[in-house]
Amino acid sequence: MRKRRSVGIDLRVLFGSADAAGGPVTVVRIGVVHRIVNDAGDVNARAWIRIKEIEQSLSMIHQMLDHLPAGDVRITIEPTGPCEGVALVEAFRGDVLVWLRLDATGRIDRCHLRDASWFQWPLLEAVIEGNIVADFPLCNKSFNCSYSGHDL
Repeated sequence: MRKRRSVGIDLRVLFGSADAAGGPVTVVRIGVVHRIVNDAGDVNARAWIRIKEIEQSLSMIHQMLDHLPAGDVRITIEPTGPCEGVALVEAFRGDVLVWLRLDATGRIDRCHLRDASWFQWPLLEAVIEGNIVADFPLCNKSFNCSYSGHDL
């Protein structure tokens, strides 16, 4: 059996826990946001996780708007020289990795983006292996992989 990496919803329907968000997540001025899990591991489980996460996201947006501080929503940041950074965040498909390098003028010198779909396509292949052709559309849509390779 080949080892495969799973992320996001697909990870939570298989193992019910780990993803880039960790958990539970504390959001400033909003309170605790609990990770939505369902360990059934099937198409229905993935659908219900999406529904619950949408409900939770809408609630968070309303709370953030209610506590929006006064002042500018955009500021100018002067470049301080060449620098680079990396970020890992949880998106609706799973974790998104961004690595960015800026030159001395603040312009992008190098960038690497990785979407969760890069790990989910091989997982989808494993799910449909040995399955009937008629099940493919349902399995494919339940994983909802990005066809462009990165969906940012």
